[in-house]
Amino acid sequence: MATAACGGAPASTSTGSPPTEAALPAASPSAPEPGASQAPSAATPGAAPPVDGLALVKALPLRAGPRFELVASYADFLPKEECLHIFPGFTELAATPRGAWVVGACGVRLRYLDAKLERHTVPSRAMTVMMGVSCPAHRMYWSIWAASDEEAFVLGSPRCGPDPSAVWPNELERFDGRRWMPIRAKFGAGDPHESDAFEIGGAEGMIYVLVQGDSWHGPPDHAVVRLAGTRVEERRSALGATNRKLLELARADPEKHAAAIPNVIPYDDYQALVATSRDEVWVVGARRQYVGRNAEGHGEPEKYVSGAVWQESKGVWSEYPIADEYLRAISVAPDGTVFVAGDGLWRKKPDSKSFQRLESEWAVPELGYGAQSVVARAADDVWIALGCGGDTCEGPIVLHHDGKALRRVDKAWSKAAPEEARASRRPRLDAKPGGPVWLLGEQQLWKLGG
Repeated sequence: MATAACGGAPASTSTGSPPTEAALPAASPSAPEPGASQAPSAATPGAAPPVDGLALVKALPLRAGPRFELVASYADFLPKEECLHIFPGFTELAATPRGAWVVGACGVRLRYLDAKLERHTVPSRAMTVMMGVSCPAHRMYWSIWAASDEEAFVLGSPRCGPDPSAVWPNELERFDGRRWMPIRAKFGAGDPHESDAFEIGGAEGMIYVLVQGDSWHGPPDHAVVRLAGTRVEERRSALGATNRKLLELARADPEKHAAAIPNVIPYDDYQALVATSRDEVWVVGARRQYVGRNAEGHGEPEKYVSGAVWQESKGVWSEYPIADEYLRAISVAPDGTVFVAGDGLWRKKPDSKSFQRLESEWAVPELGYGAQSVVARAADDVWIALGCGGDTCEGPIVLHHDGKALRRVDKAWSKAAPEEARASRRPRLDAKPGGPVWLLGEQQLWKLGG
C-alpha cells in the first residue's frame, strides 16, 4: 500500500497492488495547526527528562460544569448462579437518543432507557469442552453497537474460565425491541485461536466488524468486515489482501509453504473503528512488522512502525500515518471532523489532508495506561478517557477539549471507594450530539448531563 507522510495527503488504493518496502516510510509529525501543541522531540544525551504525564494531567485546570454521577454498579446485576470473574466486569457501552446500552462479563446486558435500568442478563448453560468435560458457561460480551433505542447488536461468546480450550468464537446477536436473536455469520477463521471478531460498529443499517488475529502462522490476520444482512464482505487494504493470501497459502500446507511468509513483513494492526455511513468506515491502529518465526515455527514479537488511521470509502482505502505509538480510540464529530487519541489527541478537519496534534503526550507511566476512549459530540466538544489501575487509581481520568484547550473533568467518585470499584484500565465513553456523556468503568457506569 502506498502511503503519504503525516503532513501530506493520503494515497488512495484499491485492493489490487501488493505493498513494497519503499511504500512504508517512517511517519513524521507534521507542522501543528495554529494553537496546537508540538509533539515532544526525541530524548538526546543531556536533555531534560521526559515530562511526568500524571503530573501534567493533574495540573490541568478543571472544567466548569456538572460532575459525573453514578448510574449503576456491575455487582448489582450479576446472575444468581456463580460466575468465575476472570475478566473485568463491564466492557463496553453504546449511547442512544434516550439512554445507553451496557454489556460485560457473566452474561451482563443492561439498557438504560428513560431513566430506568432494564436487565437483559443471560444465564449460564452447560457446555462440553475438551475430553467431554462439562462446565457452566457464561456469555462474555466484548462489544455493542446501538442502531437506536430499540435495536442493538452485541458480540460475545461462552466462557468456562481461564482454560483456553474452553473458548468459543464470538457470535453476533441482535435485539429488535422485543427479544434477542442470533445472527448466523462467520467472521475470520472461525477459530478464536486464529482470528476472531472483537469490535462492532455501524451506520445507516450497515454493520462493520473488526477481526483480529495472532502471529501463530504469520502476520496477524486483521480485517474489517461489512455485514450486509447475513452476508459477510471483507474490506481489506491492499496490504491486508496480500497478507491474507500468504496466510492462506501457509495454512493450506504449513511444511511446504512455510517459506512463503517472509521473515519481515508489514501488516495493519486494527484497534478500533467508527462507521459514518453505509459506505464509509474509519479505523485506527498501527503499522507493524511481523519479524519472523522462531525455531518451532511460531511468530516472534512484532515490531512497531507507526500509528495509523485508515479510511475506507466506497471501496477505496486511504491511509494516514501518525507519529503516535498508542492509538486506541477514534470518533467522528457530526461535521465530519475526525479525532483519534493515544499518547496525545489528534484532529483531522473535513477540508484537511492530514491529522494534526492538538495536545502533547499525556502518557501516565505511574499507571501504565493511555487514552482508551474518545467521543466527539461536536468539533469543539471532545471527551477523552485515560485508563488507570492500582492503589493510585482514583477512578478513570477524563479530559475535555473545547477546540482550543484541554481541561480535566471533575468526578463524583473518590479514593475512599474500594479499589475494584475505582479501577478502570479500559474506560469507555459515548454520547449523542447534545445528549449526556456516558462513562463506563470496569465496575461502574456514570453519566454527565442529561
